[in-house]
Amino acid sequence: MSKRKSSKPSPWTSDDPRALDEDALGGVLESLERGNIEEFRDLSPKQREFVLHLVESLQQGDKGVLEALYSVDYERVPVEPDVFFTETDYMGHMGKDVFRKWWGHLMKVADPDSGVYELILTGAIGTGKTLVSMLLLAYKIYRISCLREPARYFGLAKKSRIVFGVYSLTLDNAEDVGFYKLRDQCLDESPYFREVFPRRPYGTDYIEWPQKNLKVITGSSALHAIGKDLFAIMIDEINFMAKGVATAAKAHELATAVSRRLESRFMTGMGTQDIPGICIFVSSKKAETDYLQQRIGKVQGLPGVHVVDGPLWDFNEKIDYSGRKFRLMLGDAINDPMLLDEVRYEQGRPVVIPALTKHEEARIERRVIDVPIEHYKPFAEDLNGAIRDVAGVATSSVVSFFPRKKIIQEMFKEGEGLPLYFGRTSIQLPLRKAVKLTEAFDIDRACRVEMSKRVPIRHSYAPRYIHVDLAKNTDAVGIVMLHPSEFTFESKEEVQGTQERGIEKTIEVDFALRVTTDDSGEDIDFKKIVEFIVWLKTNGFWIRRVTYDSYQSVHSIQELKTFGIDAGVRSVDKSVTPYVVLRRTMSERSIACPFHPVLERELGELEHNLKNDKVDHPKVSSSGERGSKDVSDALAASNYECIIDKLTPSDSPPQPGAQKSPYEDYLEDVKALEEGRTWPI
Repeated sequence: MSKRKSSKPSPWTSDDPRALDEDALGGVLESLERGNIEEFRDLSPKQREFVLHLVESLQQGDKGVLEALYSVDYERVPVEPDVFFTETDYMGHMGKDVFRKWWGHLMKVADPDSGVYELILTGAIGTGKTLVSMLLLAYKIYRISCLREPARYFGLAKKSRIVFGVYSLTLDNAEDVGFYKLRDQCLDESPYFREVFPRRPYGTDYIEWPQKNLKVITGSSALHAIGKDLFAIMIDEINFMAKGVATAAKAHELATAVSRRLESRFMTGMGTQDIPGICIFVSSKKAETDYLQQRIGKVQGLPGVHVVDGPLWDFNEKIDYSGRKFRLMLGDAINDPMLLDEVRYEQGRPVVIPALTKHEEARIERRVIDVPIEHYKPFAEDLNGAIRDVAGVATSSVVSFFPRKKIIQEMFKEGEGLPLYFGRTSIQLPLRKAVKLTEAFDIDRACRVEMSKRVPIRHSYAPRYIHVDLAKNTDAVGIVMLHPSEFTFESKEEVQGTQERGIEKTIEVDFALRVTTDDSGEDIDFKKIVEFIVWLKTNGFWIRRVTYDSYQSVHSIQELKTFGIDAGVRSVDKSVTPYVVLRRTMSERSIACPFHPVLERELGELEHNLKNDKVDHPKVSSSGERGSKDVSDALAASNYECIIDKLTPSDSPPQPGAQKSPYEDYLEDVKALEEGRTWPI
């Protein structure tokens, strides 16, 4: 709409709507009372918006007058946020899924008069942060759609494009990314955006409305190109970016620049007028040193900044909380976190049992929080992870991987009665000495003779999983062999109305061994390790799979394959998953291991670096020697291979001339298993 020229002076001495000439303002209001909007039409967009809000607040004029005033800048009068988020014509189909805890925050940030230009959503996972972000962006888009000339209304050149950027730089599944939730679930399912303001029907990585020169884009590759046009940006899981340091830094820089630009517009006099966009940072908690934690420290409490934080139990209304709680001591840079209470079930009812004596409790001066007992399981399994994901509290960037040392002791306690096949837990195996692992292994204790053949005494036909963590130079080699000793069919959560059942395994460690060199400093003889594994196979052990870390493993793997042994690579340095699975197995008391002093020390000293998401050992161990994790790596990798292996009767080892597969004895009748009965092999 072209602006009409007027011979009358502006009722404001500047473009700032707060610099008032009271007589001129009175004249505008008087003309509105007479039903004349010409003087109102001659004002700037900022001035018109100010008068419009003033008229609404003073309840001057009737509905017809308000609609006439809106019609100068708007094609249609925008509905209030509560209507937009609840009515089925707009976003009611998504608003129904928002937890009640969010509604106060949602109304405040969406209110055009709030002046919020930066929103930080953090805390626990599963609270609905991404959904709330998408609803807010949808409302911003909606209000722009109601304007006649959005670019001009916001003081831009007539053909300027208004761009929203939505990024999620770590998630792989498109349906989980905020951009696709905005497009497919919010906009495309809304009658308003389908019928009144439809988007252009094509484009996979953008949403476009040419009629308003409005576009929503996604993808990190576009970060460098759209900084100046960006009116709003939302970055999901900003603490967990996995596309590299350069991309993460660029995203942080861009988001900060957009926030400053919005702040500049807000602070220079936009006052009660709509802020065109918003900068939304979304992330679950990770480390105290992460980007979002640092930003909260800088901007929290400033005008125009709104921060939402909290634990899962403050938001999740789907859980019927009993009101009973256990105590958790939060850790710091020096001290590990600690569960101050345990939750056990006696006769089907939860009982909270103090884990500390009164004397020990009196010494605690650090932060202690109360957690609903309904969330005890994740804290018992992964204390640091649950503190971040469930309690919504950032931890130190480097934390103990096993803060609950008790589960390490329980693993060894479960293995107290297991036979020891090696006379010692560490063996020297230098190149030029005739020592062999086959000579150090007590085969008579491990196997019996059955029909002129050796078979393992314990769980004779169970598959064995071996991992060899090879040494660099004169470092130690870790070797672990283990097997599933028990199977249980467990019911899983319902998925789309169906009940899933999965196999849970109990693990028994056959042996954990540390191989070193001697004082000569010679390299360790890797060939003797291969010979030992082949020898185990010839003595009746079903070697299901052998894995190595990637270091110097190609030749060993090839040799094992020539003997019909499935061998490959499993690196625990490239992914924390094997260690996470091991911790869960230990927490559930589903693994038994003969005592191994080096393994005990390595597990207890493991550190989890949250910055690079890597499990590592300290540079110097508690013994004063160089830190290590050779045996613990071997345990984590072999346990992981066993857990992920999908056993079926067709996976039985070759038995020439046998009428019945040993695996048919090993895997009992499936129908009996499905009854939920646990059986020993």
